[in-house]
Amino acid sequence: MATTDPNLARQFLHSFSRTLEGAEAATRGLRDQGDVRSKIDACRQGLALIREKAERRSTGASSGLESLAAPASASPPPTRDAHDDVVGDAEKGLSRLLAEGESARLSRAEAFGLEVVLLTDGSRPSLFVQNDSIDFAERWNAATAGNWRTRLQARLPRIRDALRSVGRVDLVDGSQRNAIGTAFLIAPNRVLTNKHVLQDIAFRDGGQWRFIGRIEVEFAGELDVRRERLCLVTGVHFASRDAISEDIELAKMDVAILDIAPAGSDPLPPPLSILADDTELVRGAETYLVGYPAVADDALSSEDVRRTFGTAIYGRKRLSPGTVIDGPLTFEDGNTPNRVFTHDCSTLGGSSGSCVLDLFEGGRYAVGLHFGGLKEAGANYAHALQRLRDPLEAAGATYATPRG
Repeated sequence: MATTDPNLARQFLHSFSRTLEGAEAATRGLRDQGDVRSKIDACRQGLALIREKAERRSTGASSGLESLAAPASASPPPTRDAHDDVVGDAEKGLSRLLAEGESARLSRAEAFGLEVVLLTDGSRPSLFVQNDSIDFAERWNAATAGNWRTRLQARLPRIRDALRSVGRVDLVDGSQRNAIGTAFLIAPNRVLTNKHVLQDIAFRDGGQWRFIGRIEVEFAGELDVRRERLCLVTGVHFASRDAISEDIELAKMDVAILDIAPAGSDPLPPPLSILADDTELVRGAETYLVGYPAVADDALSSEDVRRTFGTAIYGRKRLSPGTVIDGPLTFEDGNTPNRVFTHDCSTLGGSSGSCVLDLFEGGRYAVGLHFGGLKEAGANYAHALQRLRDPLEAAGATYATPRG
């Protein structure tokens, strides 16, 4: 069955341009069957690494300090047969794009296969964070970073500072941790996340928010790294008035600010600075997303995600570079002033509350709060933080203007 959004092929071609000759090739997308072959080879290699990592995690060969509870929809490690199916669908999708260009109408399976290619061929990778940094010698990162490696390495000192300030929101039940979403520090003792993340961990009672259990923010949560950096969520400083449903409603503000306190003797990481002027947040602007991807049960491709990636390597801190599709000044989001922009950073099924940061100002400024995506449209959605200035400044956030 064909996808319902005719713009999906154009979005894939735009994203694939990264691995050809850099940004200059943005209008060409795919050149020939040689490009198709190289992308399929990269896809096979990447999927083999995924199988290896998932198998090691599921057998306990690589352990961490924490124990993430298996979700109700937990799946076994992916199989070679499942990966062969994905590769076949990806090859069909690439061939269709090459033959038909932006007019191609992709099947759901072909579209998912192309998403996996984007993750593995260097177009839109999702890199593991370890020890508040990106180790480009780590096998997955080395195989999938592509041309982004040079850009990220040039900004790595500032990126490292930003990575420390993004954490995972956990519901803690004894020794088990259930990953709910992502949050990031915007002020001393305050983190920003989505309203729908808050709705998953708390309920309204007599005008007050009450948590359903012990809620913590883990600022480590990295794959194969044995350490913790925990904070306790102590209250709700702000929550937007809109009730957020499972449907993406762009006119609604999906924003919550939580109060936190250190759970141990270690101090909190520093809060992120927010870019005061978002006029450069336009189509093609390079960004990166930091968060803890999870398999979203309501995602269009959730079953495909489980079958392809398993669940053992989810809930770990990732960095995903990409570009803006439409900035807040040009994207029609159903409200005035517009506060939503779209991006194509890989989110791996669900990255609610993740922080979108700039790569066009050196990699140090927060520019967006990711809140959802529509796979059939090939787009992810984020609130532009400059457009949330009133509640964020009231919470103590700092807006900064780069020098020179």
